[in-house]
Amino acid sequence: MSQIRNRFRSRGPREVSFSKTDTGFGFNVKGQVKVEGGDTGIINGVLYAPLQYVSAILEGGAAEKAGVRPGDRILRVNEVDVEGSTHKRVVDLVKTGGDQLTMTVISEIIPTR
Repeated sequence: MSQIRNRFRSRGPREVSFSKTDTGFGFNVKGQVKVEGGDTGIINGVLYAPLQYVSAILEGGAAEKAGVRPGDRILRVNEVDVEGSTHKRVVDLVKTGGDQLTMTVISEIIPTR
């Protein structure tokens, strides 16, 4: 139960860094495909341009070990602001960044009842 609580404790963005392994970085990205910009959205009370997000995590993979979570919204990839960027732009930054990846991500807080 404490792991679930810890998952949603941080309200602000966090930086995660990890290295590529033989299974890659261990996560998938999903989000808008074609259009730069688009509608804004509010995450934890803060307004953001559209964000790509982590759609899946490889269990035991590099991303999971670094603390990346399914649903995390991606704000920066290797020091490049990707707020409002297309899916292709974010994937290209991940792929061309070499064997080390640093991302700034934010988890949406899910209210408890």
